[in-house]
Amino acid sequence: MSSTSLHVLLFNVRGLDLRWQEVLLLISSFKFDALILVETGEFDISFHQKIFQDYRLLYQKGENRNGGVLILIKESFSISRVPCSIPNICVVDIKGEDNFRIIGVYAPDSKSWSWDDLSAFVSSKCVIYGDFNVDIMD
Repeated sequence: MSSTSLHVLLFNVRGLDLRWQEVLLLISSFKFDALILVETGEFDISFHQKIFQDYRLLYQKGENRNGGVLILIKESFSISRVPCSIPNICVVDIKGEDNFRIIGVYAPDSKSWSWDDLSAFVSSKCVIYGDFNVDIMD
């Protein structure tokens, strides 16, 4: 991986079982290195591992059957998953010339965690991707 380019897509799929063909079309059309899929809902991970065979799949379950975050990263990248027990948050370190962190977030209004909980995972070289339902008055 060059230190200047990583092609990433964030997509709120609103149910991966219904939209996996769209994701596959996006991958084949645009050659993304990583995809962050939010609001995945419940799905069969073994089926999707076969469909997205050139990618590693990192999944973090949501708080309800509609939530969840799935990060797909091309097999050619050296990665390590960062343990995170917060629902709807998936954290991965990508290793290369410049190591950096990707955090995938789905934050519905009804989330049980606070934004302060996320701060433990933010590093100096970090990009946070997500669907943020934020009330700026809170």
